Amino acid sequence: YYITDFISADAAGDSKTSFDWLAGVGASFGFAEVYAARLEYQRIFEIGGWKGVGASDVDLLSLGFTVTF
Repeated sequence: YYITDFISADAAGDSKTSFDWLAGVGASFGFAEVYAARLEYQRIFEIGGWKGVGASDVDLLSLGFTVTF
């Protein structure tokens, strides 16, 4: 597959192996015995970039809702 900026396209294949650190924290609040709300934060450190794009950290904040049957 290819990555494009609508001006040019580069192949997305990458043959090198890398290792990145991941850290996260989360909390869950249960109510009415079967429902729960979750808040999570994750950070992946120094994700390598594609051609012309530098490496950067990636942050993820998520809010979830679960129902247990």
